[in-house]
Amino acid sequence: MDSMRIKTYGLTDSDLISLKSILALSTGALNSEWAIIKSGQVELHIYSLSTTEGKIAWQSHNKGYNAILSTQPAHDQSIDFILKRPLRARNFIEVLNEVAEKVRLKDQR
Repeated sequence: MDSMRIKTYGLTDSDLISLKSILALSTGALNSEWAIIKSGQVELHIYSLSTTEGKIAWQSHNKGYNAILSTQPAHDQSIDFILKRPLRARNFIEVLNEVAEKVRLKDQR
C-alpha cells in the first residue's frame, strides 16, 4: 500500500483531532496509508479559512492537491477539494482515495 502525507494549515485543535480520529478509524476503507505530518513533502494540503493562519497559508498555497475545510461552498478555482464541516468520515475518505488515485496516475506518466 502506498504511503501518503497530509499537512494542515490553521485547523483548530478539535478539527485536527477529528481528522486524526477519522483517519485512524478509516484505514480499512482507504486505498493508501495516510499520515498527518508537520513538515516535508506532502500529497494533500488542508486549509481552514476560518482562521488567520489558514487564510495566510492559503494566500501562498503550495502546488499539489489542496483541500479547504469549510462550512461554506468555495468558488476559488485553485481549490481541488472541499472537506465539509462538520467533518464526516465518508467525505474525508472519498477525498483521500481520490488524491491517492490522482497521485498514482500522475506517477505512471
